[in-house]
Amino acid sequence: MKLRCTALTLLVIALPSAASSQARRADATDADAHLAAINAIFARYTASGSPGCAVSVSRDGTTLLQRGYGLADLEQGIAITPQTAFYAASVSKQFTAAAIGLLVIRGQLSLDANVRDFVPEVPDYGTPITVRHLVHHTSGLRDYLNLSPMSGSPEDEPLSEADFLSMVSRQRGVNFAPGLKYSYSNTGYVLLSLIVRRVSGLSLREFSTKELFVPLGMTNTVFRDNHTALIPRRATAYDSIDGGFRVRVPGFDLVGDGGLFTTAEDLAKWDPTTLDRALNANGLAALMLTPGRLTSGETQFYAMGLNLGTYRGVPIVRHGGSYGGYRAEYAVIPSASLTIALLCNTRSAEPFALKNRILDVYLADRLGAVAAATATAPAAPVSSATSAVSNVKFDSHELIGDYFSNELDARWTIQPGSAGGIALRRRNLAPSALTASDAARLRFTLDATPLGVRFERDQSGRVTGFVIDANDITGIRFGKLP
Repeated sequence: MKLRCTALTLLVIALPSAASSQARRADATDADAHLAAINAIFARYTASGSPGCAVSVSRDGTTLLQRGYGLADLEQGIAITPQTAFYAASVSKQFTAAAIGLLVIRGQLSLDANVRDFVPEVPDYGTPITVRHLVHHTSGLRDYLNLSPMSGSPEDEPLSEADFLSMVSRQRGVNFAPGLKYSYSNTGYVLLSLIVRRVSGLSLREFSTKELFVPLGMTNTVFRDNHTALIPRRATAYDSIDGGFRVRVPGFDLVGDGGLFTTAEDLAKWDPTTLDRALNANGLAALMLTPGRLTSGETQFYAMGLNLGTYRGVPIVRHGGSYGGYRAEYAVIPSASLTIALLCNTRSAEPFALKNRILDVYLADRLGAVAAATATAPAAPVSSATSAVSNVKFDSHELIGDYFSNELDARWTIQPGSAGGIALRRRNLAPSALTASDAARLRFTLDATPLGVRFERDQSGRVTGFVIDANDITGIRFGKLP
């Protein structure tokens, strides 16, 4: 009799309760509804012959959804999967910051250390630039991704570490005194990668693999510091042109600001809010989530490689990335333990907006109301193109000639253009029209980018050079060649 009771008891324990069965059915129903909603969001990428995206959504480390949409390789017809590797662009920065953070909590590095102690190639600008300035984008250093095209380099041209350091060492000024302002600078994060190597003896690729990716099981993630290296299951990136596509793949050997190749499956394993436990690194998460401060005491929204903000009233930790034809977005909602990893291989993708739509699906019961649209559209600002002063006389043809900038190591040629205008030629790039859109302030547009020009003249009034401000870079001087 005792044995029968025991068997019956075990049978009762093994059977699911009605409540748990209902809960599982409800979860399954929710999962089906969520999948249908996500499929609708990414439907545009399921068209034949289209690049697309890989997405992963997880909660408390449990995968809720992992899918691929579109093609990883248009030429081979290979589909995107959660195991497809993408270039993560600036999403990489949080991993660089985590490497720096590990060195800090281990006592090998101070955030207040002078960058020149580790990278003496950085010029001395009078006020020390610290590691803290680099991680929080308050260094004032000019962004090399803006300097490079100004010199005439195509966006996808290979750029080595030696090229980068040569460019940095030639800069004779900064945009502002260190700590005074926030200004996003990829230069700072490449320098951080050099600091990791010069402090630890390991490259950022080696250090992050050993200290971050292997412990977290991110076995398909790597900082690619050689553009010829093989990346298994890599997605090719594309830009749309004339109704079709062309390849847009970065050729950089630089890492720190970018350079990370990862998969949606791997990226979902990363959570900067739980790194203390995951890496046995007490204090790392708090360090990474501490926002920067300006010398004025004003707190910034940017922490260590992470943007701190809210979405419809809910706190969010995130970072996006874009370069070439790759687009990426990573986000964590700490209050819901929800992680979204989104990687795309088409320049037209808008991962920030896609991520928000995913949040609308999974956090429908937590999000605040969508802000109401403004009833009356605000007045459009007066553009430089319409603010020209007609009675100001300015002969743009007096600019024709060759100019050279030591800081860019670049020659610009201003030459006659079409319809009596002038054009700018840089290295191997085709001439670009240079239009005086505001003669009073001598502002120009170049490739649709506003370009501030301050001309220099000798006592006779002859143009001897000019100083330009563009793309958040100030004070680049070109002297006119004889």
